[in-house]
Amino acid sequence: MPSAGRRPSGGGEVRRADIVPGTRGRSTADGRIIDLIDSHFREAGLSIKHDDPYRGGWTTSSYGAPKRGQHAVQIEINRALYVDERTSEIKTHDFVQLQAVLNQLLGKLGNLLTDSAQFATG
Repeated sequence: MPSAGRRPSGGGEVRRADIVPGTRGRSTADGRIIDLIDSHFREAGLSIKHDDPYRGGWTTSSYGAPKRGQHAVQIEINRALYVDERTSEIKTHDFVQLQAVLNQLLGKLGNLLTDSAQFATG
C-alpha cells in the first residue's frame, strides 16, 4: 500500500502504519491468529493499525469463516518499507529484511495451526 493517504477530514496526507491487517473487525480469522500476526510485527519493530485504511476485501470476507475452520487476513504492507516510492526501485537490503520477517511469520502461523486442532471447529 502507499506509505501515505489522504486525511479523512482533508488537510493533506497522513503516514500510514507499516502493517495493516485487514480482518473486517476481527471477524475473518480466529483471534489467536490475528493476535499472533499483531505481536509478530510489533516484535519486529513495525507499527500496526488494524483495518485502517483497509478492512479486507472481497476475498477476505468471502473466505474468512473461522467457525468453518477458514481463516483469512489481508496484510497490507507499507511500500516505504521496501521500495523508493519516488523511483519505484526496490530497496534491496530492506526488502531482504522484510522477507525474513514475513518468512518468520509464516513459520509461526504454521506452528500455531499445527499445534491447535481446535481451529477446524472454531
